Amino acid sequence: MNKKIYIGMAAFGVAASFWACGSGDILEPNAGDGVMEIVVSNEGGDTSEVGDPSIIWDVMTKENCPRCFEGSVSSSSRKTQPVRSSSSSGGSNPQSATSSSDEGPIIIKSSSSSATPGSSPSVSSSSKPVNPGVSSSSGGVNPGPSSDFGTCSPARSVISKGDTVSWILKLKDPTQMISATTTWKALGGDPETNKASGMNGRTQNVKYIASGQYTASATVSVGPANYNISCPAIQVNGEPITGCKCVAADKKPDISVGAVWTVTGCQSKAAIIGYTWNGAVVNPTADTTATLAFAEKKMTAAPTVSVANNDNTIETFQCDEVVSTDKTSPDYELKIVGGQIPQAKIEVANEGCITISGSWDNEHYKPSLTVVCDAKGSNVNLTISHGTDVPATGKGDYGVNNVTLDLGQLAPGDVSIDNVCLSFTGAEVAECGLGTK
Repeated sequence: MNKKIYIGMAAFGVAASFWACGSGDILEPNAGDGVMEIVVSNEGGDTSEVGDPSIIWDVMTKENCPRCFEGSVSSSSRKTQPVRSSSSSGGSNPQSATSSSDEGPIIIKSSSSSATPGSSPSVSSSSKPVNPGVSSSSGGVNPGPSSDFGTCSPARSVISKGDTVSWILKLKDPTQMISATTTWKALGGDPETNKASGMNGRTQNVKYIASGQYTASATVSVGPANYNISCPAIQVNGEPITGCKCVAADKKPDISVGAVWTVTGCQSKAAIIGYTWNGAVVNPTADTTATLAFAEKKMTAAPTVSVANNDNTIETFQCDEVVSTDKTSPDYELKIVGGQIPQAKIEVANEGCITISGSWDNEHYKPSLTVVCDAKGSNVNLTISHGTDVPATGKGDYGVNNVTLDLGQLAPGDVSIDNVCLSFTGAEVAECGLGTK
C-alpha cells in the first residue's frame, strides 16, 4: 500500500499546489491508500500541543530539503500556519506545522522521528530537533530563558569531602535529550568538565575532595541552539561538628519575657567560628544564644541554628519548641487565701497552663506546695512541667493517673507561680488541685 499525503490549500487560495521532499511523490488519494490529511489554515489556530513532552520538533530547511520549498506557496506569506492531521491507521495523532516563506524553514511537530532523508514524505523530518517555542530562521536560533527549557539540581545539597554527588538535569521536554549534546562544568570537582551525548547527559557524577561550597552548570546543545543552565550550590563539609544541642530556657515562656535558646555541647576537631540562627534573633553579645518575642499566648516557635567551623563545615541543629503563655491571662487559675490551701479542683485541658496566686500568712507553717493532677482514662500518660524544673510524669494503667509536682516552699507573703503546664495522652481532661507536703 502506498503512503500518500494530500494537502488542502484552500485557506491559501491555492487550488492545487503541493510540497514534495526527497524522492517521494505526493499524489491524489484513492480508497486503497493510507491517507494522512493536513488542513492548513491562515488563522492562528490551536497551538495547545506545543508543550507536549511526547513530541519531537524537527526543522526542514532549504539546505536539508530543497524540494520542500518548491511549489506555489507565495514567498510573501510570512504568517505561521497551524496544521492538524489524523491518521487512518487508528487513533488521533496530533500534528502541527509552521510554514514560512521560501527563504525560511518549515517546522513540523511529530510524534514519530522514524523518517529518514529520502523516504516518502511524512510529518517527520531527519533534521535536528529544536525546543518548542524557539524561533528558527535563516538568521540563526534565539533560545528563550534556560528556566523555560529546563532546570538543574544536585541529588544532595550537603555532602562530606571525599563524597560524590550527582548533578541532575530536568528538561521540560525530556525527549530533546535524545539528540542533544551536554557539556558539564563543575569547577573544584572531579571531573571538572565533561561532554556527553543524548540521554547520557542527563546526570553528571562529581567527586569533591576539598570542603567548601561548589556549584555546577550545564550547556545543552540542541541543533544550533545552546541552553546554559545553572545549578544551585552544594555544601561540602570538612571536619564534622557533633554534639550540639539547642535548649530552650523555658518551654512555656511568658510573653513578657519571650523565649531564650542556647547552643551547648558542640564538638569539632576544627575550631568553631560562628552560629547562624533561623527563626530567632541572635544575642549580639553571645551568638550562642538567641531570643524571640511573642505578641500573644499559645504562639509556637522552634528555630534552627547552623554551626560553622574553619574547615568549611556547616551543620544545622533543631532547637526546642516553645509555646508562649500570658500570666495576665492564664488558661486556668488556682488561688491561695490566707493560710488555707483550697480543696476545690479544676478541669484542665491538654496543653493547658495554670497560674497559682494569692497570699500565705502562716508564719509558723512553711510547707512545700504541690500541684496534683488526675487524668482518668486507659493508658494515660501525663506530664506536669514548670519552667526549667524537672517535670513530673506518670502513667496510669487502670484508669487513674495521679501526678504530683513540687513547686517549692511556701513563705509568708504574696504567692505568684506562673506556667504550671500539663501535657497528656489517653484522656480528655485532667483534674488538678493544690496540696502540701
